[in-house]
Amino acid sequence: MMQRICPVCDQVMKHAHYCSACHSWVKDPVYMNVTYYLNERHPKNEAHCSYHNGEQEAAKAGIGKQRAMPWELGNTGKHARKNVTPNQLGRNAAAGPKASDSRNRRAQADQAQWQTRAGTAGQAKPVVKKTNPVKKLIILYIVLMVVMWLFRMVSGVASSFIDITSNVFDSVNGADYRELTDEEAKDYGGPCTDEAHFAVTIEDLQTPMQELIHTYPLPVTGTDTYSHNTVYSDETTWFSSTDTYYIEAEDTYAYVDFDYDTATGQLHQIYLSVPGRGSAADMTKQFLLMLNDADAWDSEQNQRSDAADLDELYDRMMDFSVTQTEGFWRGAGINAEFPSAENENCNVWIYPDRSSDSYSYGENTDSL
Repeated sequence: MMQRICPVCDQVMKHAHYCSACHSWVKDPVYMNVTYYLNERHPKNEAHCSYHNGEQEAAKAGIGKQRAMPWELGNTGKHARKNVTPNQLGRNAAAGPKASDSRNRRAQADQAQWQTRAGTAGQAKPVVKKTNPVKKLIILYIVLMVVMWLFRMVSGVASSFIDITSNVFDSVNGADYRELTDEEAKDYGGPCTDEAHFAVTIEDLQTPMQELIHTYPLPVTGTDTYSHNTVYSDETTWFSSTDTYYIEAEDTYAYVDFDYDTATGQLHQIYLSVPGRGSAADMTKQFLLMLNDADAWDSEQNQRSDAADLDELYDRMMDFSVTQTEGFWRGAGINAEFPSAENENCNVWIYPDRSSDSYSYGENTDSL
């Protein structure tokens, strides 16, 4: 197609001598046979040209591949038809899982590619998450401290609950009291109000007591000391410490107890548990003489006219017809028990007597 070309602006002239592109008067335009459309729309009425039929003509000539027109593409591309046959539906359904698996594999490959970083040339380095060991130790230490604090708190609450429960139980059962240590009993002060006391302390009796015990044919095998100190709700006090001397004896458990006030040291009582009536009577007589020499009672008790003679007391204890007897001598009360079996111990209590009229005489007993 022959076209006029403006020599000034090289644009196609629509008029014979006037260029509407550069508004120039052109006396001699350039005539050119143009077989293409440059920057302009293809005319609608032109269908038999190389644009429409060029590839088909080339395919017929064997020098190119015929390009299918959009309406000849069928069910492929963006111009694919929406209607499909039932056989195509079955094939698409069967191919669905495979296509889905393929897409999943591509997605996993893409994700793996994003999670790797370039290392050396041609290599991929996996991303490793680093941890701080110091941070772990600090967290572990904090957790241990919290656990220990919780354990102490729970233990304290449990101990307080036990103490409260014990106090409530003791109050309900009438056992409203508290125990004291030896130092607390001494600080509390004495003498205690729940026991009678001799007018002599355990310290004053240490030397004569040791000499007396070691003169008997029953040797001492050991000693022990224990105490019970109690303050009741009505302020009644019982402070008791005991020195025990264990005596060697065959087939029996023999000992002598010296019970005294923990706060003041004043003697409460002497208790004997020894085999043989003769040993019990002899030791009782010697202990009474020891107390008398140590001024264990006041002058009024020492001169009591109703007190039994010491020799008479000894004779009564040696009477094998007597199984139990109680009485007093000066400031001391005596209670003796003699078992019928030969392998059992004889038991004697020596305690302060403040009222001679308070003695009771039961069956098989005699007054001293």
